[in-house]
Amino acid sequence: MHVLVIPSWFAHYQGDPSGAFFATQASGVQELGEQVGMIYPDLRSVRYAKEYFFSKTTWSASGGVHILRKTYINWTPRIERLILPKWVATGMRLFDIYCAKFGKPDVIHAHCLLRAGVLAAAIAKKHNIPYLVTEHSSSWHKHAVSDFELRPARLAAKHAFAVISVSNALLVHMKQDMQLGRTQVLPNAVDSLFFAGQLSERPNTGKLTFINVALLNPGKRHDILIDAFFHAFGRDTQHALYIVGDGPLRLALEQRIAKYGMADSIRLVGMQNKSRVAQLLEASDCFVLTSDHETFGVVVTEALAKGLPVISTMCGGTDDIVEPGNGILTEAGNAAAVADALTQMCERIATGWYDQKSIRDNCIAKYSQASVCNELTKSYKDAILHHRTVAAKKPQRHLT
Repeated sequence: MHVLVIPSWFAHYQGDPSGAFFATQASGVQELGEQVGMIYPDLRSVRYAKEYFFSKTTWSASGGVHILRKTYINWTPRIERLILPKWVATGMRLFDIYCAKFGKPDVIHAHCLLRAGVLAAAIAKKHNIPYLVTEHSSSWHKHAVSDFELRPARLAAKHAFAVISVSNALLVHMKQDMQLGRTQVLPNAVDSLFFAGQLSERPNTGKLTFINVALLNPGKRHDILIDAFFHAFGRDTQHALYIVGDGPLRLALEQRIAKYGMADSIRLVGMQNKSRVAQLLEASDCFVLTSDHETFGVVVTEALAKGLPVISTMCGGTDDIVEPGNGILTEAGNAAAVADALTQMCERIATGWYDQKSIRDNCIAKYSQASVCNELTKSYKDAILHHRTVAAKKPQRHLT
């Protein structure tokens, strides 16, 4: 089986975490013995104009997956009415180049209806190939999809074999904006890197290390996390909080930490690569997420893969993930509720409430590459079979 993946966004450079779960999933399917490729119209902002004034088409490979991209500058920022047609036209040309080298795929898997789903629908119409779409975008949570974007997205959903959502909460929000036919909920897969190594018992010293991994932007609500940590433990606490990530709010968060006099216990460690994130998780006792909205929450499943219990706000995607055996769900946007969860977590860890091995084993069963990609491969095969069955039932035209 030959699968072509089309992401709506993807990494711009080596180590860029953007769309990492697309690559994880694609390589997982490839490891099951299927042929997998990817095409990506790599639209860049004008700040890259010097490097990409003239567009560049390049091949690369990741995890056995051949990736073809065309990098070009978006000279009309924020004007989706102009961006989308060019994005789709670029993708159509990439499809022809890809097929010339690797042949026509049996099925297309687009990630997100906006852009990639529209491109998949255009390819399907011209080349008669079935496609599926997995939705990840928080725009549906926020009902922030414009009327211009909604029309082609609805058409892409209508003609897809299935629309897959990464969480039940996201699917509910999507159904508020469009009618969907065949749907499926299938989570993102955890990179196998996070399952590597043996679980190590943390010494019960009474000093706990909490960790958060997220971009430092308003929706991740690090302000609430810092406030809650201070109110739960006070300035002179022995507990530690590591915040991994970078973004526009870094200076404001540094000032907030300084205001509480907690620079020794709350540390912003910046953006880290996957291997370093895995190491930091191994050295921690609990993962904390305080987002307003998450369509899934892959960082939460990465923490579970390391056997960590988690605290998460009820922000959508994590509602499917966090349960009494692996953590605590608490109210979003409420620092007092998060502070209560932090103190409750300390009590639970002290009494041996959580079992690391059980947390990891359940994560493997639900979120490992093998588990997710086996289910996804079944959906690919169902799409191909359905497409062939429908084609066989169509009346044949006979020349006379």
